[in-house]
Amino acid sequence: MGNFKMCLSEDWEGMLSLYEASFLSEEGESILQFARDFTTTSLKKYVEQSEDQNLSMIISHALELPLHWRMLRLESRWWWRNTGLGEKLSFARDRIVENFLWTIGETFEPQFSYCRRMSTKVNSLLTTIDDIYDVYGTLDELELFTDAVQSWQTYANHTYWRPSGTIVDIHKFTRISRQRMDLFCSSCDAGPCLFSCKISITNDALKCLEEYSNVIRCSSMIVRLADDLGTSSDELKRGDVPKSIQCYMHETGASEAKARDHIRFLISETWNKMNKERVADSPFSETFIGVVINLARWHNACTSMEMGMGLGTMRPRTMF
Repeated sequence: MGNFKMCLSEDWEGMLSLYEASFLSEEGESILQFARDFTTTSLKKYVEQSEDQNLSMIISHALELPLHWRMLRLESRWWWRNTGLGEKLSFARDRIVENFLWTIGETFEPQFSYCRRMSTKVNSLLTTIDDIYDVYGTLDELELFTDAVQSWQTYANHTYWRPSGTIVDIHKFTRISRQRMDLFCSSCDAGPCLFSCKISITNDALKCLEEYSNVIRCSSMIVRLADDLGTSSDELKRGDVPKSIQCYMHETGASEAKARDHIRFLISETWNKMNKERVADSPFSETFIGVVINLARWHNACTSMEMGMGLGTMRPRTMF
């Protein structure tokens, strides 16, 4: 496969390291893509044949989601019920713990505790507003609601899909989702983190934040697509709008399994773009770039461990 010698596949630790390193590839780096394909095939074969359960478990964990795409730290217990959102708005998801874990995925360092508290409140409000648009409100109600909160105008594009019963093609879906998720990442994640973390910021960085830099675009698209992989089935059952998987199936006639493979391919391609953007010249600090990338890692981890925000319970398969 490629120019790699098959005898190298006997060095499983080396193969695993090469596999992990391949996910640092940037756009146009074909050698690392060949390395990823080669090591993936070899490692899968090892898992099927090996009697070493410990090493097989480690390899299987890596094949499920590479280290570069995972959260750097996932540990916390936290309970918070003062909002009363679950009781007052019974149609909305009451996901306080998940929202806090979300902030840990972005900013786990001890010095950012204030950022985590503020971001949890923002994320909780965002989840409720998302359910108002996707599940609860009628079109007339949503137009009035949108007028009341002009800063959330991008959501209006999303509301027209459900009342009309239209399933758009995947290209239109990604375009609208990118607009929606750019706003989401800048207004509800990157923006609050930028200020609540007390990170130094220049005027150029503020302008770039307003216009949605490429690294924010990449992270926001990974968030959207990863969430679709993890929660679309559950969300459709509760009356939510079609997701990227359904749009691709409608456009191409593909099976759900094929559609999911295509979404995974899009996620991989977007990671390549983000890897390139993270080392490019930027007005943002390394801390801020880290928060944006950690956001994508968190949602990748949710998908891997079946902990998506659209699910009713947190049910991680593996935690190590």
